[in-house]
Amino acid sequence: MNILFSTQCYEPAWAYGGGPRLVTDIARHLAKHHKVTVLTTDVLDKGQRISVLEETLDNVHVIRYPTLSNLMAWYLKIIIPRRFAHEIERYVRSNDFVYLSDLRHWQNAVILRYLFKYKKSYSVAAHGQIRIPADWKYPVKVFYDRLWGVRMIRNAAFLVAQTEHEADDYLMLGARPGQIHLMPLFTAPPENEEIGQKNKFREKYNIGVDTRLLLFVGRIHKLKGLNVLMKSLALTKRRLPDKDMRLIIVGMDDGYLNQLNALIRQLNLTESVIQTGPLYGKDNAACYLDSDLFVITPTYYEETSLASVRALSFGVPVLTVHQAELPWLDDYKAGITSECEPQVIADNLTNLLKDDTILRTMRDNAKRLFNDHYTFKSSISFLDHEIQKAVSLLQK
Repeated sequence: MNILFSTQCYEPAWAYGGGPRLVTDIARHLAKHHKVTVLTTDVLDKGQRISVLEETLDNVHVIRYPTLSNLMAWYLKIIIPRRFAHEIERYVRSNDFVYLSDLRHWQNAVILRYLFKYKKSYSVAAHGQIRIPADWKYPVKVFYDRLWGVRMIRNAAFLVAQTEHEADDYLMLGARPGQIHLMPLFTAPPENEEIGQKNKFREKYNIGVDTRLLLFVGRIHKLKGLNVLMKSLALTKRRLPDKDMRLIIVGMDDGYLNQLNALIRQLNLTESVIQTGPLYGKDNAACYLDSDLFVITPTYYEETSLASVRALSFGVPVLTVHQAELPWLDDYKAGITSECEPQVIADNLTNLLKDDTILRTMRDNAKRLFNDHYTFKSSISFLDHEIQKAVSLLQK
């Protein structure tokens, strides 16, 4: 079967967050049994583009279109590929199924016309992008939904939701319950080379084994709730004055670094926060391996964080909030889902950090949760089955 992907960012554009990594993993695994083509752009990071515009990576044919502006892509998250509109028709016509990654972007709007013209089956995976923050782009997103988004969702063969909350968001835009399928995020288990990084981070920063390390991995953006996390950390330190703890922040500045540093100074947390910038590969693994608890507290709904799933894969318990739900986390006692309030988060941090036996038990539960629900095998099998079913129904 010929499967076409439409996504704004693809390997190796890891600076754009978990989305590119997730889509890359899905495409790679489907390419083991199908012919997969990915249409994407040349974005890489703040200052660079990907120079190779067409190549084959792990049996996936990747075609990249140059964006109008790399700075506009990075700072405004508006990514408009040149030549895409002139070439997309032939790709839709020659493929059996189309996987639309994310929801509101130029590629999906352009491709929709040809999906209807050639009566092609397609799916939508919104990846936490249905809810609209009340920022300057709010009117644009509402306009997009009226023109394309609602039709895109209502006519899809199936819709991929990470959580029950995201399933409800699809319904809000007119989806039918039978269209929606829950497929939690997934990632690969750590490789041997990554596991070999144990204690490397603590050695680099001269941190003893008695110091509890909290870890945040993600973009440094105002919606990530780092202000809430800092206030929670300050409260926790006051409640546990004899407990040495540090917060590691791994990620690229996305417009909030200056405000974050000002808040760190205001709360007297300078000695308690380690900022590494973005880390990849073995360096990224070292942070997870040496951490005692992964923490993420976004103030706006973004659904599951891929970084939190990666934490589970290393056996690191997770403290998250309802805005970044991690299905089954509390059932497995692999972490805690909290209200996104500094006082409540501090209560949970205090309970977890004052007794080391709780975190040790949670580490085993985190690995068990990952192995039961967040590996490739079940998710890819489900996706492959749904794609083949959708194409078969259309051909009847």
